[in-house]
Amino acid sequence: MPETRFRFGDRLGSHGAQQETILSIRCAALLRFWVIALLLYNRIIRSFQIEVKYGKVLFMTLQLDLQFETPLVVAYGGGVDSTAMLIGFKQRSIRPDLILTADPGSEKDATYQYLPKINRWLEEASFPQVQIVRYRPQQFKYGPYRSLAGNCIRNATLPSLAFGRKACSMKWKVAPQHAFCATWKPAVRAWRSGRKVRKAIGFDSGVKDCMRYAEAAANAHDDSRYEYIYPLRNWGWDRDRCIREIIAASLSAPAKSACFCCPSTKPAELHDLEAW
Repeated sequence: MPETRFRFGDRLGSHGAQQETILSIRCAALLRFWVIALLLYNRIIRSFQIEVKYGKVLFMTLQLDLQFETPLVVAYGGGVDSTAMLIGFKQRSIRPDLILTADPGSEKDATYQYLPKINRWLEEASFPQVQIVRYRPQQFKYGPYRSLAGNCIRNATLPSLAFGRKACSMKWKVAPQHAFCATWKPAVRAWRSGRKVRKAIGFDSGVKDCMRYAEAAANAHDDSRYEYIYPLRNWGWDRDRCIREIIAASLSAPAKSACFCCPSTKPAELHDLEAW
């Protein structure tokens, strides 16, 4: 007996047409159910395309963003507070998606020497390694430079903090981190789906950091891309507590993270600087 094949769209008479109609209705209802279910998870849906012809699904694509939570980025300065913040995350089983540090090219030697130590600890903690980003000057008024100190020498000036401003931090620290995240896929996916990227800042709960926190929080409330969080303050960790937690994690407390030419350097800190 020859084999008979039936397809959607074949004319099978009234009985066949009724069956096709019923099946089409059931397929449509099933599709409607799954579409509604998927839309309820709109935080993970990137795209949903269906092509239907003659009551039959011919083409369907789903592209899912498997990152259920918003990405967590740590702004790592290389000092006590940001190092303690990483340790606190490990204690709470919170794994950052990205750990960023911006190198202005003029950090103290002790800060550069600490990076391999913290990277070894991060590897043992199954955390991502520190991602170093840098500001890359493109236009020069008085000649090329590759660091903050070089910028000051070329322009015959001082870091902007000497004039009561903080342009050097924005230019050499903040801007390179934002530039990196602008093309970092988890951040791009979050922004496209209407979510913000969480960025953890290491301000402790001590009196000294209260003013820094207040200023930063006031400037960040209307940021459309980032949700800034301050874990050390939530945990109630002041600087002394941060140092104790670092030592308890079998790490040495890092030196103060700052450029060697920073105008805020204390007289006692000048004696610790090597000849440049």
